Amino acid sequence: MAVNAQRRCAESVARARSALQRWATAGADLVMGGHIHLPYVMALHGLARPMWTVQAGTAVSSRVREGVPNSVNLLRWGADSSPAAAGSSNGTSR
Repeated sequence: MAVNAQRRCAESVARARSALQRWATAGADLVMGGHIHLPYVMALHGLARPMWTVQAGTAVSSRVREGVPNSVNLLRWGADSSPAAAGSSNGTSR
């Protein structure tokens, strides 16, 4: 059973990498996600172009991860901003 789970995980990672490559080639700048209650912003390396992943945290819920307060991502777009320049509502920069 554990071997099958490891294989599925490895296959998922490979499919994700393939999707990221295709999105980068198509001109995507970032990939946004949510639902896991863990906010982060991370550069994605090794793609056809610079790309970022932006994961949303928990905005207004008691279902937060230990040590990670409620937060909101603010996406600023334009010549004067980059995904890494935006801060989260809990006062930390990402």
